Amino acid sequence: QPSQNKLVERFKNETPFSCLRKFLKIPVGVLQKYWEKEDVAPIDLEHAKKRQETLDKCMVHLREAIAEIAVMKCCLDAAVAIMELIPYCQNPFPPFLQAPMFCSHAAQGGTSDVKFQTKLPNECRPIDALQILCRAECLSALNFGMEAAFLASFVLRVSSEQRTDQWKVIRFCAF
Repeated sequence: QPSQNKLVERFKNETPFSCLRKFLKIPVGVLQKYWEKEDVAPIDLEHAKKRQETLDKCMVHLREAIAEIAVMKCCLDAAVAIMELIPYCQNPFPPFLQAPMFCSHAAQGGTSDVKFQTKLPNECRPIDALQILCRAECLSALNFGMEAAFLASFVLRVSSEQRTDQWKVIRFCAF
């Protein structure tokens, strides 16, 4: 009974996603190693620069924000900008982990999920699945658990048919 109380106390304010990460601490480098085993699509540098400029503007606005509401809005904008950078990164896992951290500082509930509502793709590549999982993590950080669970189940359903190393990493991240 005492050990069960310690576990309950330790994970009292955690989401299901963050609990698993605390139990299974796998370095980003290990995920990246499995991710790079396969050919990665070439990166469109022009779009990557535009996305990076958007993120830079968000960070400037965040540094200039004084009011708490302005900081929350800027954190949400930064999370969206970081999430949109994922397809353009050589290592997509740091942005995958950083976007939900910014979301956790944004306003919880309400209409905070509007920026994360997009149509799911018909054809899903591994990088698209990782971006969808990032969106799920962000929604979970904003207390939209049902929406996050739906996105994670979508990714798991798509990835169940695939057997490559990248899809194995996706399944682990979804778990």
